[in-house]
Amino acid sequence: MKPHLKDHTTFRLGGPCRELRTACNPDDALRILEAWATDSRPWLPLGGGSNLLVADAGLPDHSILRLAPAPEAGPLSADVAIWAGTLLDDLVADACSAGLSGLEDFSGIPGTLGGAVCGNAGAFGRALSDVVAAVDLWTPSRGLHTLSADALDYAYRSSALQRPPLFPCAVLRVHLRLTPVPSPAPLLARRAEILALRASKHPDTAQVGTAGSYFKNLPPATPGGRRQPAGALLEAAGAKELRVGGAYVFPKHANILVTDPATATAADVHALADLLASAVLARFDVPLVPEVRAWPP
Repeated sequence: MKPHLKDHTTFRLGGPCRELRTACNPDDALRILEAWATDSRPWLPLGGGSNLLVADAGLPDHSILRLAPAPEAGPLSADVAIWAGTLLDDLVADACSAGLSGLEDFSGIPGTLGGAVCGNAGAFGRALSDVVAAVDLWTPSRGLHTLSADALDYAYRSSALQRPPLFPCAVLRVHLRLTPVPSPAPLLARRAEILALRASKHPDTAQVGTAGSYFKNLPPATPGGRRQPAGALLEAAGAKELRVGGAYVFPKHANILVTDPATATAADVHALADLLASAVLARFDVPLVPEVRAWPP
């Protein structure tokens, strides 16, 4: 029986793939990728599956490389290369405890470091691109090589790693620039503050499936300002009253779509997202752009 990707996404949705292999370090990942390249096999990389909606039909012709946390991680330093399968929130916790600043605002963001770097994840006006120096990545055409952050064309919730000619690629290590501080106490306090805030506004992932914010926030109203929350427009357009099948809008946050794992389908989520975007466009003439990525691409 083919593996099902619903077991590896936070939406808990998605059909089968041809093969799913797990790597916990760069050497294992390279062996798998090079074997697939020899066979000219279509493949895609998977991290924590936290910003991903996989179709109900899955990707039956694709092999999937899942990058998973290593059993043990080495000590952190200000300039450090981290395995891309490391869970981002675990890395944030370790950095705060070690008195290394730069990651604390990303507390509570799910998924792996590699996935977060590819999508330029962020919060509170900051993004991973603020601390990325370079990435070690594998592509079928060049094999393993290193690209500086300047070559990654970072923008709000996007990077060149998500698009051809780099995509599909596998980010294996991320080189970070962190800042030592005299005491970890302020970092740990900031982390606790953010975790409490997220707990008050976000769903319990033990009860429902979700990928967090579904749509990207809007450009600032004035140059240099903060982005405008898409959730405000969604709420004003009646998003919290909408549901399609087993997919609905989280009552505390209009930009978070959640699923009943027992009844929802990926088609339900797609249909609900289209309904929400149409409602905002009709009322405000503002197009919403999904932050969640869809497979097939």
